[in-house]
Amino acid sequence: MAFFIAFLIPFNIYNNQIIVNIQKESDPNIVASVVSLAGTISSIVSMIVLWMVGILNSYLDFWRVEVVLIAAFLTLTLALLIFTGKKASLE
Repeated sequence: MAFFIAFLIPFNIYNNQIIVNIQKESDPNIVASVVSLAGTISSIVSMIVLWMVGILNSYLDFWRVEVVLIAAFLTLTLALLIFTGKKASLE
């Protein structure tokens, strides 16, 4: 249960931060549409992650699946932080 919570809390924080960034960068006239699109994409990504958990769980035990997903999430987050940091420094 701890691994599951360790994956969900950062994922929710990450998702909320994306929504905040989208609202900050979007035109006020279309912010509702953009947030709705972001919510739809978030739901699709969540379904894909659950699908991956199901597939990985048939090959690995649940503890290893959680570790793999947490590592993938952290790697993706670090890559995005590095990418956006370089992009911000160029501006």
